[in-house]
Amino acid sequence: MIPDVQRIARHIHERYPLQAQALIERWMPETERYSNA
Repeated sequence: MIPDVQRIARHIHERYPLQAQALIERWMPETERYSNA
């Protein structure tokens, strides 16, 4: 299942970058806070 999810995520990121960013922000709203850890 994980390889399928990774493949689909890559597809979305490559073809629809703005929508991908919106999804990332929706599901991981505090990413910036954790990226500085």
